[in-house]
Amino acid sequence: MKDKALIQFDPPSAAPFWVHATAELEKLLRSPVAADCDLTVVLSAHFVRFAVLPWTASLSTRGEWLAYAQHTFFRTYGAAANSWQVTACGTGRKHPWIACAVDRALREALARIAREGGVRLVSVQPWLMTMFNRNRGAIKDGSGWFVLAERGRITVASLVGGAWESIRARNVDSDWSSELELLLEREAAVCGIEEQPKQVYVCTSEPLEDRGLGSGRYCVADLTLPRGTAAELRPYAAVLA
Repeated sequence: MKDKALIQFDPPSAAPFWVHATAELEKLLRSPVAADCDLTVVLSAHFVRFAVLPWTASLSTRGEWLAYAQHTFFRTYGAAANSWQVTACGTGRKHPWIACAVDRALREALARIAREGGVRLVSVQPWLMTMFNRNRGAIKDGSGWFVLAERGRITVASLVGGAWESIRARNVDSDWSSELELLLEREAAVCGIEEQPKQVYVCTSEPLEDRGLGSGRYCVADLTLPRGTAAELRPYAAVLA
């Protein structure tokens, strides 16, 4: 990586968190380091809602699946979902679809910032999907828990036989690993997973040393960094993906 930097800030609570994040991005694109660059945005789970849509033979087109996704978010979150931009994608023949929802105003702000900054917005993608796509080959038998841990937020997804069962995100404190076994047990119960996977694949900006899962019931693999990558690059895992 030629140039890298972490920009940290404590935004006031009066506006959505992403407003302050995009303001920092706008400042960055005005600096010389951003000259003649392309922009790829990887979104934290703080900014994204997920839904797993069970496969059904009654839906045949992408438009029908998208309508199903929008209805699912509305049913779950109420009228707030009307202000979200929803996307949906298939995961294989007769497998569930994955739906993602992001504030429409956030997507519009990113497009505007790129346009005014004179850069090309290449893609906007949730960090969960970025990390999963990079690591899908490492998930044995297509089954396991895929855990994305960020500061204040953890996303837990379950896969069985290559098919997505669930994706849930929740707020956590810094000692998230001490709660992970309980979270996995609850997730298995909610999804009706009788033989829950023992393998846990974790991506986190924090080192996993001394973060064992207590009982030893699970086998934990750290997939945060590509093999051979220096440990000090862990905070930049999103862009390395």
